[in-house]
Order: sequence, then structure tokens, then C-alpha cells
Amino acid sequence: MGKLTLVEQALRLHKEYYGEDNFGTVVKDCDYYPKVAEIFINRKNRKIYSNLDIEPVASTVVHTGSNPVMAKAGRIKKLMFKDGSGAYRIHLGQNEVVHIIRFILNSKVRMEYAVGTTKSMSMLHNLCEAGRAKLNRSLPRKGIWKLGYYDGVYYHGKARKEEIENAMRFSVHPKFDELENDFNQFFSDIDFYTRYGQSGMRKVLFTGPPGTGKTTIAKALGAKYQDKYVFVYADDYFKDVCYAAAQKKIPVIIIAEEVDELYRADAGTLSFLDGADTPRNVAGTYVIFSTNYPKRIDPLWADKIVGNWEGWKWSF
Repeated sequence: MGKLTLVEQALRLHKEYYGEDNFGTVVKDCDYYPKVAEIFINRKNRKIYSNLDIEPVASTVVHTGSNPVMAKAGRIKKLMFKDGSGAYRIHLGQNEVVHIIRFILNSKVRMEYAVGTTKSMSMLHNLCEAGRAKLNRSLPRKGIWKLGYYDGVYYHGKARKEEIENAMRFSVHPKFDELENDFNQFFSDIDFYTRYGQSGMRKVLFTGPPGTGKTTIAKALGAKYQDKYVFVYADDYFKDVCYAAAQKKIPVIIIAEEVDELYRADAGTLSFLDGADTPRNVAGTYVIFSTNYPKRIDPLWADKIVGNWEGWKWSF
């Protein structure tokens, strides 16, 4: 029997840990290792408690390191590497691990295989997406952020610069001016929306087929006003952002997509949307919901968004 390939070695490590019956999910060349190594080193240096850990394991790939840094480990400093070749077991908490085999030949040629369960791969991917850039546990006061949840803590990961620059060009969308006017009117007259103890929340629902511009004009709005307001992509965590903004009295714009999949018309959600249990934000909360399939939304749920003077619906 010849030497195992990199992917075969990664799968072998996975089955040794999870058992022969667990086939695992394989992701190739996503550069997870340098991303998670950077997050791990930053958490060590900032003394942030975390279940995240990186354990080197045996393979045919010789362990080599690049980009050495000194990381604090208790009272001592430990030499660590932001990248390198080798096999690694990434501990993510909740007894979930991902095995990564990475081989770097030179600056242009590199290969990486990551293998884990569906849950562990999702955890790793979300961590790398939200965790490489600046991470804030509390709601920032301006900028464009994506809310994630990992290791029992909500994190706000800042949107990438190129993503923001790309969004600016969608301000020519025919619906953009209508959204911008409604947005500016709401925040300029926020005293009107809170004068009798109202929640100060305005809800907007975008409906239409995929590719019609629902998400892009929301991104364009965020790109244009990021220096004045905080925009958060929250999806199923939009309630948590509402509470955080109300507590800190921060004007916030929340973007929650695919609401037909995320929410059902249970008593708690309905009470939250109609103002009975909505946190009052005197600075204003502007929520942009969107769906590709409006007929899938429970009518009771949709009515709480657009069935009163605090909501509006745009069809694309």
C-alpha cells in the first residue's frame, strides 16, 4: 500500500476521532488554518477565555512554521506560527473538532484539506468569517458589521473593505432613492416615533425573486452612511441587536434576510414586532427584512411588519 494522499490522511484523522461511521465533510483550499491560527493567537494575547485550541498531530507532512509571533500563555510567552505545513486538530468547543492537513511548497503553491462534521465545519467557517477582522463583543457605534455567535458569545465582525467598496455602485438601483428617503425621514423625525413611549422601530420588508437587488441596495445604504450609523447583518439574531441598541441608545440599521425561513408567527415574535415587547430605542431602530418567497411568510407575521404605520413594503 502506497503513501496516503493528503485528503486520505485528513479523512483518516477524522475517522480515528469520530469513528468509522462518520464520513465527514471535506473542504479544500479555504486557507482555514492561517485564519484560525491568527484568531487563536489574538485571543491568547488579549486574554480572552475561549475553548478554541490548536493541537499538532502526526502525519506524513513535516511540521514547519512561518510568520513566527510571541503569544502570551499565562505568565510566559510562547513562540507560535501564523501559518505552516503539517496536520492539526482544531478544538472548537462542544466536543467538536476539525482536522486540517496543510502543505506549503512555496509562496504560490499550497494545499489544504479540512475535514469535520457538518456542525464543526460550520462552526469553523463562521469563526473564520467573523473572527479574522476586528471582533467586538458589544455593539459598535458606526460601520458595517456582521453578527455571529461562537463559544457562548456574540461577536460583531467588521465587513471587509472591498465588500463595502463594491456595494457603493448599487446606489444607482431604481429603488435606492425611495429607501434612502424613508431612512432619512425616520431618523430625522425620531422624536415623532418615540414621543408617546413608542419603541422607535421602523420595519421594512423587501420582497421579490433572487437577483432583483433586495440585498444590494441595503448594502449600498450601509456603504453610504457607515460613518454616521451602525449597520448590522443579523438575520436570526436581529432581536439581540435590537436589545443591545436600545440599551446603549444607538441608532441602528439591522438587515435580516430570508425571513420566510428564519421566523414563525409564535407569540414571542409577534409581541416583539407589534411593540408589546419591543425594546424602546430613543435613537431609532430601522430593520430591513427581505424574502425571495413572500407567500411563505405567515400572514400574521407579515402583518406585524407592514400592517401598521410603522412598517412599509417594497416589491422588487
